[in-house]
Amino acid sequence: MQPLPLSSDGDKLVSLLQSAPPEPTTARDVVHVDGVAGRIYFAYEQLRNAAEYGEQHLLLRRSIERFLQRSLNFNHPEKLALELVIELTQARYLKNDSVPREVLKQIDETIAGFCEVYKHTLAGGHRERATVRIWVLQSASVYIEQLISPQPRTRAFVDFAFQHYLESIEGTDIRQGLSDQQYEIAVYCATHRAIMKSDIATARAYAAASRIAADTKQGDMEYFVTINSYIDELFNGKETNRIMRMIGQYGAPMRILREMVVPNPQAESLLHDRPSLIGRSRATLQEQYSLTRSRLNNGIVRSVAFVAITKILIGLVLEIPYDLIRHGAIVWPPLIMNVLFPPLYMATLGLSIRPPSQKNSEIVVGYIDRILYQTGRSPIKYRLRRRVSSAALNRTFNLLYGVVVVSWVVILTWILAQLGFNLMSGIIFFVFLSTVSFLGFRLTQTAREFEMIEGRRSFFGLLSDFFYTPFIRIGHWLSDRYARVNVVARILDILIEMPLKFGLRFLREWMGFLRDKQEEL
Repeated sequence: MQPLPLSSDGDKLVSLLQSAPPEPTTARDVVHVDGVAGRIYFAYEQLRNAAEYGEQHLLLRRSIERFLQRSLNFNHPEKLALELVIELTQARYLKNDSVPREVLKQIDETIAGFCEVYKHTLAGGHRERATVRIWVLQSASVYIEQLISPQPRTRAFVDFAFQHYLESIEGTDIRQGLSDQQYEIAVYCATHRAIMKSDIATARAYAAASRIAADTKQGDMEYFVTINSYIDELFNGKETNRIMRMIGQYGAPMRILREMVVPNPQAESLLHDRPSLIGRSRATLQEQYSLTRSRLNNGIVRSVAFVAITKILIGLVLEIPYDLIRHGAIVWPPLIMNVLFPPLYMATLGLSIRPPSQKNSEIVVGYIDRILYQTGRSPIKYRLRRRVSSAALNRTFNLLYGVVVVSWVVILTWILAQLGFNLMSGIIFFVFLSTVSFLGFRLTQTAREFEMIEGRRSFFGLLSDFFYTPFIRIGHWLSDRYARVNVVARILDILIEMPLKFGLRFLREWMGFLRDKQEEL
């Protein structure tokens, strides 16, 4: 394979990686945490995370945000860094003896700085207190996570991917009337969601990072309000969803680049060696194909845990009391079916996943080659794939789709009635069928994130799509509403987390007090 000069995208990636801050060296003076009640912390966090069902790489940040929500007084910020690191270590988000003590000061300074941002933003009368509080807590949690677990190359890669897609997306219809600034933010959010699987907090903090650091002048506050308002509007907006769908269709090469570049401190040298990089691309693809199965299995386990916890709570609060009031006894067949169906359905998902073909691998590698090097071929341009070319045919299919939804719900309702389901157990069955269908669909899409060739669907696969697509759509709607409210997580936060962690902190302080007394003897 002939060596070729880097393309403009390749030069940009090398430049961004070189400008990224170096990884911190190992410090000698680190925070050591005694293991008092560590298993309780860990067990609770596993329960809490199962109830929320978030991406694994976002759990640390979300735990930091929950700590700040519980502990931070914006008007009189205290030094919280040490308590935060202790809690995160006991919950096993951090390894013991991994956080330098100098980072504690930086965390406290970051918290104090964001408290000033909060006060200045409110003083300007730009937004309601609750909205500004969310902006500040989410942004602060990302900054603190970066101090505790620095990932400077991740931010550099996000900037590269964003600029690549911003320049390579074609089609005026994809903009849908957005202003230039709105379109850029929509592409930025779509890149985070499709390539990095970021949540809104991460996109919010990264987008504002260039201006909001330690300065709190009025101009910066206006920028802070503007950028966060746009993020709220666009992160999950239909325009961003359309762009994300397009990026996802062509996302495999960028995801492989991410796996090769972000964890590799010698990536800059690798990028200048085209034969080695192409060979490494093929090897990384095979590694990711192998990891897909274990990720899918882990996702199924987490999904089953999420559904089980939610189902138990709903059963205790709604289904069992309804049976006792309506029938005078628990109606066991529907209850058992509602308990067993979700995990059995999730368990069948692994059977439908097949590794991508060799042809798919060559297409992905070819895209990587064209992105990074001057191959002499035309620059890559992305357009949203449209599977239905006629608008009239699309309207016909929408009508048919509506008929399918109504018919399938009526048939399933009749079947459940024959099996002895009452109104409450039937509603719960539909809710969990839709929820599990959506979770299963999301898992299978994740398992196919390195594919660029659509696999051929079997007859049974097409039949499954025909029946389950309506419930996937309903499950998506339910999941979105649940994520906003998440009653289970709120109950855990109020009834368990606050008293539990206060009690464990008191116990830890008490044991420290007793040790001090012993040392005085």
